Amino acid sequence: MKPSIRRSVRPGHVAAGAVALATWAPIALGAGPTRALAATTPACGPRSATTLAQDAEARVFSLPSGVYGCVAGSPARYRLDRASQSPLPPRVAIVRLAGTVAAYGLRVMGVDTGSTTIYVRRLSTGALVAHAPATTTSPVEAVQAVGSLAVRPDGAVAWIGSAQSIIRHGLVRQVERIDGPRFAVLDSGAGISPQSLKLVGSTLTWRHGSATRSSTLR
Repeated sequence: MKPSIRRSVRPGHVAAGAVALATWAPIALGAGPTRALAATTPACGPRSATTLAQDAEARVFSLPSGVYGCVAGSPARYRLDRASQSPLPPRVAIVRLAGTVAAYGLRVMGVDTGSTTIYVRRLSTGALVAHAPATTTSPVEAVQAVGSLAVRPDGAVAWIGSAQSIIRHGLVRQVERIDGPRFAVLDSGAGISPQSLKLVGSTLTWRHGSATRSSTLR
């Protein structure tokens, strides 16, 4: 099923409650969140905030009130961890920056389901560039996650998403991309290494079993 890219794809409905999944691996944030230190001047935002991602032009940071993005030289900040129709607080599970463009996975958990949606947003204006679910299909009572994420300054984005059932042990894993109005599933299969996606220029590479596969962001 091909998702709409711009405004019709939203995080799915989930039941209220908490989930304990002993077999579900945690999502990596690359090197992980880092506390802004006095010797390092943030591109923007409070020095005391926890930095989730930062480059020379922008910063994504966490405060007790939520996760925000901003650009250097501007007092404006934009809240990133909001999701419509969400009974539980969403969580930014992974984030990448390319200039003033942020790509991030927003996870919403329920009693026996969990959805993750990829968002691409311009931090200079707060404008939404694109969004789509982590996977196009999902097993029954599954948790979605994003293991790898890459974005270009023009907003083109690619990721490796997984959806794993908590009752039947079913697994969906896909490599997906959005560039401009085009959405594509580039690869699928349990053999995809979830954290293997890399972007150099416009060339994407990832591991599927013992093979390295590639595609191009247009």
